[in-house]
Amino acid sequence: MVKRFRPQLVIMDIQMPLMDGLQACEEIKKDSPEIRVVLYTMHSPETYGDAALKRADSFVPKDRLFEELPEIVGKEAAE
Repeated sequence: MVKRFRPQLVIMDIQMPLMDGLQACEEIKKDSPEIRVVLYTMHSPETYGDAALKRADSFVPKDRLFEELPEIVGKEAAE
């Protein structure tokens, strides 16, 4: 979908059925490094490790997604 629609921002869960969010983030960044990727999950960041999470532009715990989303989108609009 990213290749087809070319969004400026992608917000996705780390756990997905066909490809996990970390793999998807890596593919998006490889093909389109300018696209901002925000990953969210119910697990703590330590579960995935810093190196894995650094692939994304932002990481948000699922329970804080709606609190932090306006700021994330606001940053995107400002850039």
